[in-house]
Amino acid sequence: MCDKNTQSFTHNDKRTHNWVIVCYGNILRSQVLEQYLRHYSKLWNIDIGFFSAGVADPEEFPDKDKLFMDVRRELQNREIPCSLQRNTWNKEVEEKTIPADVVICADNEVKATVLERMDLRINKEKVFTFYEIISEGEVGFQDTYDYEKKQQDPIRFQDAFNELDRIARKLLHKF
Repeated sequence: MCDKNTQSFTHNDKRTHNWVIVCYGNILRSQVLEQYLRHYSKLWNIDIGFFSAGVADPEEFPDKDKLFMDVRRELQNREIPCSLQRNTWNKEVEEKTIPADVVICADNEVKATVLERMDLRINKEKVFTFYEIISEGEVGFQDTYDYEKKQQDPIRFQDAFNELDRIARKLLHKF
């Protein structure tokens, strides 16, 4: 259930929920949040299905294999089981997004892109940014990729894992 005034999300029934998590490239932000959510929902016996995707063109990030390796290594270092698969925006992503209970977007730009692409096929009230869904306002979650250097920013990379862990825990504590 969404509270229009506070832009928060609360859960109040026992059925399985399906959440779609979206960032720009579907390499770090949405992937890592998905992995943390999967991990904690399993530990805490919360029945939610997760799917992550990105709005970027499939040809972006030609170094995606290296980036995935870095993400996988960091998740393993943190003892978070992971199964990474890059899903770029396509008909399958749209088909998973339409019936989703919530769509969680990394930042306002991604949220705007999702709403534009989905137009009238999605209830806008179930689309949130990472911080809106945990009732922390309209702040965007900064991308960790340094587009100038064409690599992950090492400081933002480490900070992202800590923050996504916090967001996942806070979100699932609403259940």
